[in-house]
Amino acid sequence: MAPVRQRVPEGVGGQADVTRHIYFPLEFRPDGKLLALGGRGPNLYVWDARRGQELKAVGLGQSAGFIGLATFSPDGRWLACAGTSGPWVLEVAKLLGGAKE
Repeated sequence: MAPVRQRVPEGVGGQADVTRHIYFPLEFRPDGKLLALGGRGPNLYVWDARRGQELKAVGLGQSAGFIGLATFSPDGRWLACAGTSGPWVLEVAKLLGGAKE
């Protein structure tokens, strides 16, 4: 697998105090336009990788606990993630609800 050569946006985590949060995994959509971030807490974050803007914080419920895996489908239409309480599969277009990709 070739190394990812994209820059992670500054200020990843939006308004959150990033010194108190651990954000991983970092997963770029195959076209490089979106970045998915998981980590401690029940949210999965989707960023516009080129603009460095958070597009969506997806609340997966308090039972999610920790998001330790996130990956886009090869065509970029789906985003799968897994937390301490199970997996989720999200359709990117519906997830963003009209936000520009």
